Amino acid sequence: MALTADEEGGGHNGVVWLLKEHRALIDAELAINEGGGGALQKGRRAVNSLQASEKIVQNYRLEVTNRGGHSSLPVKDNAIWHLAGGLARLADFDFPVNLDEVNRQFFERTSAQIGGSLGDDVRAVATGNRDPAVVARVAALGPVFNSRLRTTCVPTRLEGGHADNALPQTARAVVNCRVLPNETEEDVRQQLVRALANDKIKVTPTEQVLPEPAVAAHARDHEARWNG
Repeated sequence: MALTADEEGGGHNGVVWLLKEHRALIDAELAINEGGGGALQKGRRAVNSLQASEKIVQNYRLEVTNRGGHSSLPVKDNAIWHLAGGLARLADFDFPVNLDEVNRQFFERTSAQIGGSLGDDVRAVATGNRDPAVVARVAALGPVFNSRLRTTCVPTRLEGGHADNALPQTARAVVNCRVLPNETEEDVRQQLVRALANDKIKVTPTEQVLPEPAVAAHARDHEARWNG
C-alpha cells in the first residue's frame, strides 16, 4: 500500500517521486482508487463501487482588459460587466452528455437500483437517449449523476478593479473544470468560448494536464454488488 498526499501537496513528492525513485515498490497489476464509494439500502449493503476512470482537473483563466476610466463617466465597455455577463451565460450552459464505457456501465447498472420511471430514464441515457427532458431528470438526481454525464466547469475565484472610483481595467475569474477522459483541454476551451459568448473574454488554460484514459477493458471487474 502506498499512501501519498498528491492532492494537497502536489505530485512532486507523491506518485511522481515514487515512480522515479522506487518504481519497483509500486509496480502492481491493479491499482484501486478510494473514490468509488458504496451505498446501503434499508440498512443492507447494496453497492460497493471501485473507480475505473477519473476526470482530469483543468483550470482556465478568464480575463477582460480595457482602458478603464473614471466612475463619474461610466461607459458600457466595462471589464466587470463583460466578465459578469459571460459567467451568467456559463451558469446556464451544460456540456453535452458524453459517456465513456465506464460511465455507460455505471448508468446501466444503477438503473436497476433506482427502479421505476427514473430507473427507465437512467437506462435510456445509458443506451444513447439524449432527449433533453430525460437527461435533465437524470441530472436532477444529484451532482454525482450530473458530473458523470458530462464535463463540468464552475467559477471558483473572481477579481476585478483597483479603486472604488475607477472603471476597472481588468476583471478575472478562475474556472475549474473536471474533464472527461475522452475529451481534450482544447475541446473544453472552445466550448467555454462559445458558452461565454463574448470575444472580449480571453480564455487561457493555466496548466498542462495529463490525459487519464478509462480502464474500459476492466470496467466490469471494478464494481461489486451485494444482493443478499
